[in-house]
Amino acid sequence: MRIRHLATLAFVLLFQTGCSDPTPSSPRHAIAPALNLAQLDGSAITLPTRDADTPLLLLFWADWCPPCLAELNAINQHYPHDTHEKLRIITINIAQPEPIVRQLIERLQLKLPVYLDSHGDIAQAYGIKTLPASILINQEGKIARRISGQLTPEALQDLTRTPS
Repeated sequence: MRIRHLATLAFVLLFQTGCSDPTPSSPRHAIAPALNLAQLDGSAITLPTRDADTPLLLLFWADWCPPCLAELNAINQHYPHDTHEKLRIITINIAQPEPIVRQLIERLQLKLPVYLDSHGDIAQAYGIKTLPASILINQEGKIARRISGQLTPEALQDLTRTPS
């Protein structure tokens, strides 16, 4: 149990320095890693979804990251009303216990789908080094864009207009 707490603390310290302004990375167009995610309600999803009708935006976050919470709250206010037909959004909590995640969902009244990356494996597979971070996956299952830092609703609208 102590090792798990130390591992979580190390992971938190690694990501804590990453809360920053948004910095888009150049498109990579690499095939997104195929991974399975569990949602709090027990449902699961396999990423990426190939031949999807809309691009998929993955939002990586943790509750100790103030820009992550600001991003979730702002996007939650606009989702699904402004984006659901042009962009599918899921959020991925990194390495936090389920009760903490549930409390935050309730406090923020999140409508966004929340998936758990309990050990940070998914963040590692997607090359996430700072939080908040976002990965845009196009309809062909390729990484179209990486964004480090807080994604604003305006930037989210830009993603829905930018071809992937």
